[in-house]
Amino acid sequence: MRPADPGRATARRRRRPGCSKRARTARPAVEFVARQVQVPASELESYDWTGRRVEYYRAQIRGHLGFREWSVADAEKLTTYLAEHVAHKERRPEQVRVELLARCRTESIEPRPRRAGATGSSRLPCGRPRSR
Repeated sequence: MRPADPGRATARRRRRPGCSKRARTARPAVEFVARQVQVPASELESYDWTGRRVEYYRAQIRGHLGFREWSVADAEKLTTYLAEHVAHKERRPEQVRVELLARCRTESIEPRPRRAGATGSSRLPCGRPRSR
């Protein structure tokens, strides 16, 4: 019989059943939104954030705030903006993203969600690979 690994047991105890890392990370955001809409955080945590209903809600929010969805034309325009005004002074992907999000707010564009596996160093904001 193998001796128990104390590190694994500790990690197992810290994890809550049915709670992914993403859910634990999002907890502060859920609590913030719950306070804003005056509902218990537990109600928001159990909400299904995928599908048509969420798309409908996002469209309502965009309309209320005067934003629009990201388009191919926006991608071209933002890529040009970043190349002309940001790339010459900033190379850190996280800071370029900050500049991109600020420009999206200025232009009233809802930013595209981040895609898993896409890094700022290998992709332009429009999702096209950088030419080498």
